[in-house]
Amino acid sequence: MPRRCVGLCGSRAGVPLWGACSLLRALESQLVCPGASSPPQEGGPLSPLGGVRVGEWRFMNGGQANHWKRASPAPVAPVPTPPPVPPPLRSPPVRPPPSSAPVKRSRSRSPRGGDGLASPVPPPDDDVIDEADPAEPENEAENGDEVENDHGMEEDPNHKDTDLQMDRREVQVDVLTCGLRDREKCEEEAHFVVDMRSFYDPGCGPLKRHDGRHNEIIRRMVHHHLFTDLVSDLRTQLEEHLEDQSNRSVKFLLFCKSGRHRSVAAGGLLHYILLSEGYSSAELHHVSLGDGCGCDLCSKPSAQRCLACEEGLRKWRSED
Repeated sequence: MPRRCVGLCGSRAGVPLWGACSLLRALESQLVCPGASSPPQEGGPLSPLGGVRVGEWRFMNGGQANHWKRASPAPVAPVPTPPPVPPPLRSPPVRPPPSSAPVKRSRSRSPRGGDGLASPVPPPDDDVIDEADPAEPENEAENGDEVENDHGMEEDPNHKDTDLQMDRREVQVDVLTCGLRDREKCEEEAHFVVDMRSFYDPGCGPLKRHDGRHNEIIRRMVHHHLFTDLVSDLRTQLEEHLEDQSNRSVKFLLFCKSGRHRSVAAGGLLHYILLSEGYSSAELHHVSLGDGCGCDLCSKPSAQRCLACEEGLRKWRSED
């Protein structure tokens, strides 16, 4: 016969002992008999099993009818999410009031590259009107600075155009070359006569069968030690002759022994220089040359001839 356990109130509960006595002993201090004067209270002491005693009574047969309920955690009120904070309003930048003074624009020309990069210029205000200063005339240069003309090209204010430079296209320039046999006939019409026999070049012996249009003869003429003085004198004579406004034509005569080499080379150089300087009406006449050599180097233009003529033009302009 199984052992029975006596209830906590002294009555037999008739509950088999299946090893639960130890559990009941642990609960003995927490249980209240049905004869207790006070009713069960909510929120009583915690049980060893972690529950909260919510009430106790017994059945008529004396069986314990206490119910234990595990307490659920108290609900946590949700934390309200704060409304998003709008970003602070940024006040518009304060622009300075427009100045009544006229805007002066710099015309400095900073070279690009390296540290010479021009810094960006902020755009002018819409309210600012770029007006010309009545106290300062337009295109007036100060301290020798360059100004722009009506065509947008820069010009030196200290440089004054003369009638000679403005009317070069209207000046008729004739360059004549000849030998000794035709000299007297040509001198009658010439304003300036140049003797080219002083430009003796013993190294031109192998080139004797060619004429003065050969690129090597022209190159040796340009590098002759008398060539710089020659172009300097010709330039001075031309400018002095055209100072008189009534003179609108000029004739140069260059002669040598045969009229085929030195005079022809010098005449071709002078004609090239005059065309490059703006005398578009300049003409070249070889009186004593005839048909000339006839080879391609003499009768046709070449790059070597052009380079030699450019060197002669550089020496002409080096007098500036």
